[in-house]
Amino acid sequence: MKKSQVKTMFVFILALALIISLAYAIGTTLISPSDFSQDSDGFLSQKASCIPTAWDGTTSYNITNATLYSNVDGTWKSNGTLKAPNSKGNDTFLFNFTNIINQTAEGEFQWNVKCFEENASPSTTETNTAFAGNRTIIVNYARPTVVTNSPNDGTYSLNGHEIDVVCTASPSGAWNITSVSLKTNIRSDSNVGGGTGENWTLNQTHAVTNPQLGDVIVANFTINKFGNH
Repeated sequence: MKKSQVKTMFVFILALALIISLAYAIGTTLISPSDFSQDSDGFLSQKASCIPTAWDGTTSYNITNATLYSNVDGTWKSNGTLKAPNSKGNDTFLFNFTNIINQTAEGEFQWNVKCFEENASPSTTETNTAFAGNRTIIVNYARPTVVTNSPNDGTYSLNGHEIDVVCTASPSGAWNITSVSLKTNIRSDSNVGGGTGENWTLNQTHAVTNPQLGDVIVANFTINKFGNH
């Protein structure tokens, strides 16, 4: 046999093996969120589809479950598993991992899904698994918007008594306002004319009794005297 014939046969066998490996392999596809997507509340929702190994004419496979993995707490580990309802041979399943990872801290994290399938043949039980490529999600909490309604900037007070401060706080996204606090850097009487006023002090807090999603809060504060809470 010539060398050229050997090389041709080797290439043919390699190509055949590659086709077989592609045809008979479980597949995992990450649907959402997209890579490097932004999340504003720390309540993550991931979706993935699991595709069973193709039927070869004699053997079929069925998806049994999928497991969500991430490193949201600093360690790469499984966060939860969902089972395929009424699993049947050759069926593709979409898994929705909602409310599995909640109250995530701000930061950049990776996640993935591992799909599982079993040989549907009653005589043998074969389990195959597959990951997709990791995706990154960035958690960056939404910030509320606060507007000071009164007094106007630069307002002059004769005695520093009964200074009314009114502000409006608006939540962002799926958040609700729980409290609004007033901070000042008012100098005490002994420092008037000589202090820098750089130290901010918490004066008062307006607590929302029954916070509701999306509610805009108007908070009223009164500063009775310089340095007084």
